[in-house]
Amino acid sequence: MSLLPDNPSESVKRLNQHIYGTQVTPQSIAAAKVPKRIRQSSQRPNRLETEGLAYLKATRPHDGWRTQSLRFRLGNGIWFKPDATNTILNIMVEFKGPHAFRGGFENLKVAASLYTEFMWLLVWQSDGQWQEQIVRP
Repeated sequence: MSLLPDNPSESVKRLNQHIYGTQVTPQSIAAAKVPKRIRQSSQRPNRLETEGLAYLKATRPHDGWRTQSLRFRLGNGIWFKPDATNTILNIMVEFKGPHAFRGGFENLKVAASLYTEFMWLLVWQSDGQWQEQIVRP
C-alpha cells in the first residue's frame, strides 16, 4: 500500500520530482520555483501624511524625518507603524484626519505606554490649522 495519492496533478509531480521519478530539466526546475511574495512596505504616504510631514519639518527643522520607517510590536501579532519618525529627536508621530476611527487611537496609546523612551505626538488638522497633542502613557 502506497501513501502517495492516486492521481497527483502535474504541478505536484513537478514540485516532487524526487518522489514521482520524473525527469529533471532546467525548464521543469524553473517552472517549479514559486514567485516571491509581494511585500506591503512599498506603500507611499497619503496626502494628509505628506502635508503633516511638511508641517513637522517647518516647526521642527531637523534632519532625520522618515515616513513609516519603524514598526513597534504591541502584542501577539499586532504591530504599530507611526506615520512619521525622527529617531534623532526620539519623536514618533501619528497623523489623524477628520474621519479617524477609534482603533488607531488605541494602538497609539498602547505604543506610547510600551515604548516610553520616545515622545509620541498625535497631529491633526482642524479648520486649516495643525494641532498637536503629546500622548502620555
